[in-house]
Amino acid sequence: MKKIVIFALLFSIIMISDTKAEDKDDFAYRTMEFSLVGLNALDSYSTRVLLKRGFYEEKNPLARPFVKNDLTFGLVTAAISTVQVLWLEEVRKKNKTLGYIVMGVLILAKAYAVYHNFSHF
Repeated sequence: MKKIVIFALLFSIIMISDTKAEDKDDFAYRTMEFSLVGLNALDSYSTRVLLKRGFYEEKNPLARPFVKNDLTFGLVTAAISTVQVLWLEEVRKKNKTLGYIVMGVLILAKAYAVYHNFSHF
């Protein structure tokens, strides 16, 4: 499972780093993106551990059908993370302030999910 989480994280980082050169100067936003991707990877890992222990249920309806297979689950969660980042980039292009706010809210929500998962370890 750890290999799948690492793969998912690397895949998302590659997708993030493939942004336009004029956007790369916004260090704070890129840091927020990496934070979101890292939290997504931690959420994926901790969810898999709890699922394997048998007393946890996947809450994400997009990922729920794929929980039985580690590789598929890792790929789906990487895809969800990538779509989040790409969508947020589009939001930020239209309204920079809104992009930061939405990114911050998603980071807080994901951080809570990770905290919740790890509180059951």
